[in-house]
Amino acid sequence: MNSLSAVLKKRLSHPDPKLVLMIRTLLMIAALWGCLNFIFGLAILRGDSMAPVIQDGDVVCFFRAGLTLRSGDTIVFTADKKDQAGIITACPGDTVSFDEDGLLHINGSNDVVSENEIQDPDTRAAFPVAFTLAPDQYYIRIGQDTRSDEEPAYRTVSRGQISGKIIGLYRHRLL
Repeated sequence: MNSLSAVLKKRLSHPDPKLVLMIRTLLMIAALWGCLNFIFGLAILRGDSMAPVIQDGDVVCFFRAGLTLRSGDTIVFTADKKDQAGIITACPGDTVSFDEDGLLHINGSNDVVSENEIQDPDTRAAFPVAFTLAPDQYYIRIGQDTRSDEEPAYRTVSRGQISGKIIGLYRHRLL
């Protein structure tokens, strides 16, 4: 019995350097995996939902832990089985409406930015006069960049479709 405890004491006081390196490596891999699965995420965006700023195939890094989403946040969301990008325009409980000129109003605001104008009368007619977002719904802009001549598109997404806030962009052309 004495000899067993002496052997264990000796092993624990002078561990094998290879074993220590292997344990440290495994712990670092587990920590990295945890960060990428619970705190941060990576997504390859498909489609031109935010072209030309974010293009098809670009890789984005996003933050997913403890999210507080606000109007103006650029997010990653899943729709049609693809990761896409969008900008939150209205949050749960907000009232969204379009006036007869196609201008978007959030909570009846009069300070509407012209980028939210819908030019096509058929598209304007497709929107109800006003609607209030459900507790888990966000209204996002997924159209062309505001410097473009293209009109923006809008859609509602549920909180469950949102992966996180974009914090970094990596161009696919540079990979």
